[in-house]
Amino acid sequence: KESSASNVKVTKKALKSATKEVYDKINTTFEKTFGVSFAIAQTSVPELNVQVKKSRAELKKERRNQSRACKKHIEQQWTENACDTMLATRQTYNQRHEQRMFLCFETPEEAETRAKKRKLLEEQGQRKRKRHSPNPKDLEFDENELLQSLFMTSKST
Repeated sequence: KESSASNVKVTKKALKSATKEVYDKINTTFEKTFGVSFAIAQTSVPELNVQVKKSRAELKKERRNQSRACKKHIEQQWTENACDTMLATRQTYNQRHEQRMFLCFETPEEAETRAKKRKLLEEQGQRKRKRHSPNPKDLEFDENELLQSLFMTSKST
């Protein structure tokens, strides 16, 4: 049998090396011309269906945000249907109150441990410090005018 292009079996390794050679040749001139690598430029063409792979941290953040949104939606549905559910289960208002307190109430000890954990994370720099007032450097006001108005009010009293 004579060999032709139709009966030659291409290995994965040969295919990969040929593609790498073509990419290397195209990428150098493409990058000089456009200032962007050929691989990144391909991600902007939707027909190729090529995407930049997300890092583990990005994937984890995305999953966390999805689960938070789902949890928030479920909790909202619960609050909307809570009274109807209570009446449908023949639960008294007092029983419902006890159940809510059992499920949602936070004991002082639990609140204290949560606050300690938050402060520890703030000290380690893993969590943003809670501010109860704006940063004084960010405020813009006329200090002299404020002092004058204070002196005027103190003189009139």
